Amino acid sequence: RYLHRFGYLNSPVPSLHEFREGLRLFQEVVGVEPTGELTPETVEATQRKRCSQKDTRKDTGRSKRFALSGTSKWDKKHFTGLHELSLKWFVSEYTNDIPKAIIRSTIQKAFQLWAKQANERNLPKVTFHFEEAASQDEADINILWAEGAHGDQYEFDGASAKKNILAHTFFPGHSEPLNGDIHFDDAETWETDLSAATNHDRRFFPYVLAHEIGHALGLQHAKKQEAIMYPYYKNTPLDEIKLDLDDKCAINWNYGNLLCANEKKPSIVTFKSYLLEVQCV
Repeated sequence: RYLHRFGYLNSPVPSLHEFREGLRLFQEVVGVEPTGELTPETVEATQRKRCSQKDTRKDTGRSKRFALSGTSKWDKKHFTGLHELSLKWFVSEYTNDIPKAIIRSTIQKAFQLWAKQANERNLPKVTFHFEEAASQDEADINILWAEGAHGDQYEFDGASAKKNILAHTFFPGHSEPLNGDIHFDDAETWETDLSAATNHDRRFFPYVLAHEIGHALGLQHAKKQEAIMYPYYKNTPLDEIKLDLDDKCAINWNYGNLLCANEKKPSIVTFKSYLLEVQCV
């Protein structure tokens, strides 16, 4: 069920060959020896805290470094200039785990991380401007905490659940008003202090947030473990996060069909859904 849930199998009842191939791909992504056998290390990997978005698509046999949503990008009305994307965010429902002022300042820092680091010196520039909205109605990205069923089709699984889902985000191409919105599971205990999160097994909000912002901008998961869009969360402070070239290449490709400078033209595969994959080779 885990492999099907996160895109490694097309069917919840696969053949033995399909199961082993899906398991091998999962093992490659999580850094476990790709034997196609259910080893203890593989089982441990399924218990890591992670994002709810799928990691891959089995519609194609090709494996890509990073993926992005083909039609999932903010439209022209959100651009204030050539390749200058402007978005507003708002927190409609807070958690009681973290003071509101700290939540808002953390969100500001996480958005600025993307705004400042998205451009690589050798890549064409796409600039970003993020600001807090005065109300939910004015916001492009609504951020909230909720438990269990909370008004969308993706029910949270609660704390200590086997799926270990901490958050989910709706791509920009999703239908309004959910497009771009970021939801956190309030059954979990959230923390902005790294030592407290590590020592007391709490969820480190800054890193999870930075990852989910990538989805709100239209990015899918990356296979490269150094990328912020790798599906498994880390306890890395915002001031220590460095966007990987895969993150930067993906965000530039998602807006303006910009080429990776000094790279070959990427191969593009379109799927039956609104997702496509891109690989700089």
